[in-house]
Amino acid sequence: MILHRLHWFVAFVGVGLLIVGVVGAAQSWNGEGLAFVFATGVVCLLLALVAHRLRDVSVEHSKGGVTKIRFA
Repeated sequence: MILHRLHWFVAFVGVGLLIVGVVGAAQSWNGEGLAFVFATGVVCLLLALVAHRLRDVSVEHSKGGVTKIRFA
């Protein structure tokens, strides 16, 4: 999986986005932009932390619009 090779890069991007979010909060950027930057930074950091455990990702659609995502 490509994320195994790029986990350090993804971690650095996550930290960079969180730093940008802190600077933006200090300069009173709007709330939606800050929320997006912080959420993306956190997702990047979480992906970097669990990348070594991810082997397979499957997405299943069922009736009623429910989607099941399974990580193995």
